[in-house]
Amino acid sequence: YDYYLKGREYYYRYRSEDNDNAILLFKKALTLDTRYAPAYAGLADAYVQRSLRYGQSSVWLDSAMLQSEQALRLDNNSAEAYKALGLIYYSRSWFQKALAANRTAVELNPNYDPALGNLGWVYYQMGKFDQARHWLLKAVQLNPTNPNLNLGLGMIYLALHENKLAREYLEIAYTLQPLHQPNPLIALVMIDLMQNDLPGAAAEMERAAIKNHTDAALYLLAGDAALHAG
Repeated sequence: YDYYLKGREYYYRYRSEDNDNAILLFKKALTLDTRYAPAYAGLADAYVQRSLRYGQSSVWLDSAMLQSEQALRLDNNSAEAYKALGLIYYSRSWFQKALAANRTAVELNPNYDPALGNLGWVYYQMGKFDQARHWLLKAVQLNPTNPNLNLGLGMIYLALHENKLAREYLEIAYTLQPLHQPNPLIALVMIDLMQNDLPGAAAEMERAAIKNHTDAALYLLAGDAALHAG
């Protein structure tokens, strides 16, 4: 259990190297108890992120499926396992299956903020922004210090053209995890560019440079900002 909790702590930092540490810790948990379902669910989540968030091969989704299936074989009432399954479906753009799996996780644990947040992310990808906002607001209220939940809510408000609220939540996400992947600064620069605030965009990119980011998308957007600025 201690190894599992520490693994989750690393997992929710949302950086590639921390995700690798989480995998090691989940595996350590399984060396102590090969029937410990939460550790299999943790591995499933971490394997998905290797493909979804950190740019590695989609073959990791197959590995994640094996881990989530093992977790469910050991504990068919595991909210963590259903949430992991939903994340796999989300990564494959099987959105209806993703919704169903995450709803099951929430039915098993109504206060499980990762599943609530993932429902929001799925609806966001489907373009159903009001429903996305509903679920992500519930998740943020339960866990206001999760950078990914704040990022999601910021992206939803951006899609709803509520830029003030979008900026508020994106700033919270950035403050909580300046090296989050993907980085909230990407959306903050987008807001500046949409509002033709070139000095603001330049200031955001200066923040990125100070932190020595390794997010390629951030530098791509920096090029867009420089292009608009001439």
